[in-house]
Amino acid sequence: MAEINLEHLQRYWYCDQNLPQFLTNNLRGSRADVLTIFKEIETDTSPVILKLKYAFNRPRPNQLAHYYKLKLFPINVSKIDTPSYPSKNAILATIVCEIIGNNNPNLYEKCQKLISHVESSRIYLGVNYSTDIVFSDQISKAILTNKEFAKKYQI
Repeated sequence: MAEINLEHLQRYWYCDQNLPQFLTNNLRGSRADVLTIFKEIETDTSPVILKLKYAFNRPRPNQLAHYYKLKLFPINVSKIDTPSYPSKNAILATIVCEIIGNNNPNLYEKCQKLISHVESSRIYLGVNYSTDIVFSDQISKAILTNKEFAKKYQI
């Protein structure tokens, strides 16, 4: 059995429980108000993300593990009350970080690492499958290339 990395676990758990604050804390130095951008993007994208989640209605890995009495991971993630596919956290992190990174070239590389961190955290915590993340990346790209969205967020 693989050893649990407590440092990763704490950072991933904080990321899961406090995504807006996690991004804000890690994107200090941005010329933008990260929290405000996060909230706007969440408002703009949540309807389509939720429609997709309930259309696919995919159970989360930890739900299946519980059902089959398998020990997937020893963590209780409390705020999960929607289906797994696609990952809302991955979509929001990707879109926020792409907007911030494109408007702050000095932060672009850091933004890419934050996206990867959020995506990894979803799998590590047992709340998303890797395919949820792949699909979430495709959705993020589609949203970011939407003309109205790009105009609104100046990307």
